[in-house]
Amino acid sequence: MIDGSRLIELTTLTGYLALLMWIGLRSARQVKSSLDYTVAGRDVAWGVVLATTAATMVGGGAAIGSVADVYKTGIAFALITTAWHVQLIVTGLWIAPRLRGMNLLTVAEFFGLRFGEIARQLAIVNCMI
Repeated sequence: MIDGSRLIELTTLTGYLALLMWIGLRSARQVKSSLDYTVAGRDVAWGVVLATTAATMVGGGAAIGSVADVYKTGIAFALITTAWHVQLIVTGLWIAPRLRGMNLLTVAEFFGLRFGEIARQLAIVNCMI
């Protein structure tokens, strides 16, 4: 027998899964090419891209997990943590628009254009590591 709180939990999870499936199926109809899949047809607002990139790159380790390091090390570590966030803003406002204007999908493609094929391959290996 399932108690009331467990039933609410399972119902909420089932509803959430149904919502995700609906969004996925609805979005799948809009994907016509690999470019649509990779970069959403370049039709996503820059704020959304910046927020998802920040959440992926910075995450809990930088935003919350470093609190103990700040406590042990001092304010200098807090400034280092802030630098990660500032870097994302600078990248989003000045670097990413230039790469988008060049019709590039990855930073490795930029390295290939600027420094040659070996640099592009090294950038790919670096990202994989």
